[in-house]
Amino acid sequence: MMNDSESGFDAASYGRGIADLYDMLYPPTPDCDRVASALAATHPGGTVLELGIGTGRMGLALARQGLKVHGLEISEDMIRQLLKNQESADIVVHQGDMSSFDLGIEFDAITCFSDGLFALPSQAQQTAAMRCSAAHLNPDGRLYIETTWPGVIPHRENGEPIGARNSDDSHFMVTTSYRRHLSQECVYAHSIIGPQGIRVVNEFFRFAWPSELDLMALNSGLKLIHRWSDWGGGPVPPEPGRLVSVFALDQTSAR
Repeated sequence: MMNDSESGFDAASYGRGIADLYDMLYPPTPDCDRVASALAATHPGGTVLELGIGTGRMGLALARQGLKVHGLEISEDMIRQLLKNQESADIVVHQGDMSSFDLGIEFDAITCFSDGLFALPSQAQQTAAMRCSAAHLNPDGRLYIETTWPGVIPHRENGEPIGARNSDDSHFMVTTSYRRHLSQECVYAHSIIGPQGIRVVNEFFRFAWPSELDLMALNSGLKLIHRWSDWGGGPVPPEPGRLVSVFALDQTSAR
């Protein structure tokens, strides 16, 4: 498998390339508040850690629901943008890698939204992120991992465009991708066209099938307790689009 140094990609490079435009390209949607409301109903007033909090699109929605929010983020650029976005929210921000963090705190819920786990480039690192999460859950805590069903991850074998996004009157983004089936890797090249010219930002995914997630969880002292098609707890259809996997500590294994 191609590693970070071979690909020229590192975990913070996406944030460096897109942090200043992220909120314009991916603005908050009503879904953010619906997801936050569902989590707040399950963990009222609880303490939540968001892995890969980015500029705070979901973290701010969680804080508005009265949850005590901590965010883990590796990119200094994303953190700077998050601090600008905080307004009156009191999010505790930790800079670090989700595959190797030790905050000395236990949480009621740990969340990883929008394929955040897939941004880690190897199975070992994804497993390490689950292991770190298990070490930070209180005995009744839950780990929520939102992923795309790998069968519907958009891609083209030869780098043809797979999508376009018009953020406003000044910026337009075209995305191309390459997928390596055997190594379960997908590399996206986002070409952002704006007044200052063209900026290309690369995004790396190492996707995993649900059965692999469950095995990584098992090896991390966790067990699957729910798998939904949405944050409302919907059943998983034969060909799902997105999945929400909910894990709890496996009390029969050593932490």
